[in-house]
Parts: sequence; C-alpha cells; structure tokens
Amino acid sequence: MILLTIATGMAGALLAKSQGISLLRKIRREVAEGRVPADKLVDGLMILGGGILLLTPGVLTDSIGFCLLIPWSRVLMKRLLMKWMIHKIQKGQVHVHHINLDHHL
Repeated sequence: MILLTIATGMAGALLAKSQGISLLRKIRREVAEGRVPADKLVDGLMILGGGILLLTPGVLTDSIGFCLLIPWSRVLMKRLLMKWMIHKIQKGQVHVHHINLDHHL
C-alpha cells in the first residue's frame, strides 16, 4: 500500500510538472498577445489541485487527482465546476467583495 501511494505520488508529480510547463507556455503566449488567460489560470488551479490530491493517500483522491491532470477529463470537470458556480451565483450563494487597495495604501 505504501509503494502504491509513493508510485501514484511520483506519477502525479511528473504529470503535473509536464502539464504545468505546457500550460505556462500557453499562458505566456496569451499574455504576449494581449489576452487575459482566465481559462488557462483555471486549468492551472485544477492541475495544482490534481497534484495535491495525488500526494494524498486514497483511491478516491488518486482518481480525482488523475482526472484533474488529464487534459480531456479536466475539460469535463471544468464544465461541471462552471455549471455549479453559475448555479451558486444565480441563487445568490456566492458573494464577491472588492477591496480598494489605493485606499489602504
């Protein structure tokens, strides 16, 4: 069991690293073109979350972690996340607060 945990952690680290490097290139390209890479930043958070989940022992966390690291399954999970967030926003269950940093400086 310990070897399986170590193996999934190592596999996850390698996959997260390769996905992260590829994503960084895409983010840099979008920024250079003057676009805001919002979609890519969400992907980055999902890759980070997937890597963290793979370091956590457990079959469920490993399954979700790998799904977050594999590009085609990440697209599906991102759609589910966006639907959930839109639903929460429409029901008024998400609140966004704005902090004026100029006022605090």
